[in-house]
Amino acid sequence: MGVRPLVPTLLAVATACASCATGGAKPAPEIDGRFPSHRYVLGTGEGDGVDEARRRAYASIAMQLRADLRATERVEAWSDRGDGAETLSQEIRVSTRFDRVGWIRTLEITSEGGRYRVLCLLDRERARADLDLEIEEDLGRLRPRLASVGPADSLGSLTRALRPMRTIGASLAPKLALRDTLAGRVEEPPEELRALRDLEARLEALRRAQVLSLCVETRGTGGELAGAFGASMTASGWAVAPCGDAGLRLEGVLQAETVSHRQAGGYPWFCTTSLAYRLVDPATGRAELGGSRRGLRAGGMTPFDACRESLSRLAVDVASALEGADL
Repeated sequence: MGVRPLVPTLLAVATACASCATGGAKPAPEIDGRFPSHRYVLGTGEGDGVDEARRRAYASIAMQLRADLRATERVEAWSDRGDGAETLSQEIRVSTRFDRVGWIRTLEITSEGGRYRVLCLLDRERARADLDLEIEEDLGRLRPRLASVGPADSLGSLTRALRPMRTIGASLAPKLALRDTLAGRVEEPPEELRALRDLEARLEALRRAQVLSLCVETRGTGGELAGAFGASMTASGWAVAPCGDAGLRLEGVLQAETVSHRQAGGYPWFCTTSLAYRLVDPATGRAELGGSRRGLRAGGMTPFDACRESLSRLAVDVASALEGADL
């Protein structure tokens, strides 16, 4: 059974000042009693100045949020056997920056002997209310885009439709993880995010069903480089076959330029690859797509290693161009 991630469900909160969080003193018991932990997160920090002490109090709150979440880590996944969804539990850690300092307010500042102590507080419920508004705004942008996708959309049209939806999904993921952190438990992901993951799986299936015959002539390199390009296209998600009549034909000229660069501590060889191509439908003989792509300059210990690295980047670019066509 293969498993693909459905939605990130965890936030391990960290800050640039996390290493100094342990220096904060524990709040007084009477303060703890006024602000129960299920509703509030308290943090204290000490320093030679107020700003330093406040930063340490912020870091203390962030570290506590991370500790709260460790007991509720979960990842949801789908089975690719077509028999539905299942939930798996496993130990995972994802780190991200806690940048919501606007949610934290200062309760108390005291000083003694030139040292400052700051007590700060985060209200989980108020923070959750703000976050829910942001999540709903993202979902409101996602819903009409999901509704616009038809059941018979082609590989190209589905690829184009998914691009802006991925941006919205990337905005949603850390917000949902932070929501779980504030709640101290993992909540079910929105229906819209599940639908987005279903479309991603559908796109992957369409791509795998489209066989690509590689009819590529190589210049400046050996024939093994054409094989390396085919392997890179396979890694990019395409079903690749030798040149023939099966599927669409990717015809073109693959070139590689290598240079020797003798410098201590660096790669001895560098390579830049390029492909001028056209995509031909064997049934009609018509070119569905054409163009040229150039891979990034890459280094390696041998000319082939350098060219293979450049080819892998070239293949990603070519695959992206193919996905955007109406195939």
